[in-house]
Amino acid sequence: MSPGLHLSKNDKEPPSFSQRALALWLWNLTLVHALGSLTQVKSHVRPGADVHVTARSALVLEGDVDIDGSLEVDGAVEIRAAPGAKIVIKSLKVTNEGWSVTSVESSDDVLTAMRGFKVVKQETRIIEAAEGQELVIEE
Repeated sequence: MSPGLHLSKNDKEPPSFSQRALALWLWNLTLVHALGSLTQVKSHVRPGADVHVTARSALVLEGDVDIDGSLEVDGAVEIRAAPGAKIVIKSLKVTNEGWSVTSVESSDDVLTAMRGFKVVKQETRIIEAAEGQELVIEE
C-alpha cells in the first residue's frame, strides 16, 4: 500500500448504530473541535509518512505534532503537544481496547441525553509533551 493516510473499515460485520454514532462523534471531535478541518489533519502528516487507522480507532492530535514515518492505530491514542512543545512520530504502533459507545436512556447531562449515547474510554495510549519539550517517538 502506498504511503499516506489510510482509514480501514471492519470487513467482518457491518457497523452497529453505536459504532456509527461513535465514528460521527469522533469525526466531530477530531476534525471540528480539536483540529478545525481535514486540511489541518493532513498538515500533521509529512510527505512519505504512512498512517493506518482502523475503523474502531480514535486518534486525537493536538498541538505541534508531526507524523514523519509510520503510525498504526488499532484502539485509541491521544498525542498532545503543549504550546512551545513538539512531538515527531517516526514509528508508532498502538493496539489497545480503545473506546466504545454505550446507549443512554436518560441522563442528567443535556448533551448526553440529546446524543443518546456516551463514550466509554476503556484504554487510551497518551503521549504528551510539556512546554519546551521535544519528543521523537520511535517504537
